[in-house]
This record gives sequence, C-alpha cells and structure tokens, in this order.
Amino acid sequence: DVTGLTDLADEDPFALPKGLRQKVALASVLAFRPPLIIFDEPTTGLDGPEQEEMMGLLGELVRAGHGVLVITHAVWVAARYASRIVLFSDGRIMADGAPREILGAPDLLARAGVEPPASVRVSQAMGWPALLSPQEFRQVVRLGGPAVS
Repeated sequence: DVTGLTDLADEDPFALPKGLRQKVALASVLAFRPPLIIFDEPTTGLDGPEQEEMMGLLGELVRAGHGVLVITHAVWVAARYASRIVLFSDGRIMADGAPREILGAPDLLARAGVEPPASVRVSQAMGWPALLSPQEFRQVVRLGGPAVS
C-alpha cells in the first residue's frame, strides 16, 4: 500500500484530515493503474511535514515507473522534486527545461512573476550556480563551495 491508508479502510474519508483526504484521492486514482498521474497543487492545505510526505509519495511513484505531472505555484516543490519544469505565464509556455536552468534564470523568472527560492537567490548572489534547495546549499557549503570545472 503506497499511500499507507490500509489501517483507515473503515473510516469516512470526509472525516479525515486534509493530508489523508489527498492520499485517499491519490489512492482512488492509483486503483486504475494509470500510466500518467496529473496532480494539481498537491501541497495545498498541508502543513510542512505533510507536504514533504506527499512529495515523497509522488517521488516513490516516479521511481516505480509512473509518469507524474505536478501543477504547482510552490516554486520550492519544483526546485526540489522536478526533473523538468515547464514555466507558464499568461497561458503561454515561457520556458521548458531542467530545474537549475529555469530557476537559475532571474530575468526569465521576473518576466513570469516568479520569485526563485532563497537558496537560488543567495547562491547566485555569492557568484555560485543556482542551488535549488536548502539541503543542496548546505551540502555545497560543507564542501567549501561549488566545485570548479
């Protein structure tokens, strides 16, 4: 049971907290074994640990071979979990590429009205490549800065 809901099989899904209701919705879709799962704003209404848990669950699905498309305004989600970002503005595609490429382009993000994650802003202010998450930033700092190639 990927969603961890087995123990709640007899519960009324409408009485469950938001994070568990999101998992019920995902489990109901997974029952059909779709080749692609499209999830609109999977972290909305969830607290920090629930957001991490939901994104971890979606990551498990990707590793299991499912296609997962996430629509989000949470830039940190795209920075930390996406393998590809398609940036939209006014209903049009502005960019399509790797997270570091898209989120490391401040002019592009400004035109789209998107604020890059703090780790990207700070790393670029230091003259480093765009570091996509606090975890990545911490790791690079521990190593004494980015490797020069």
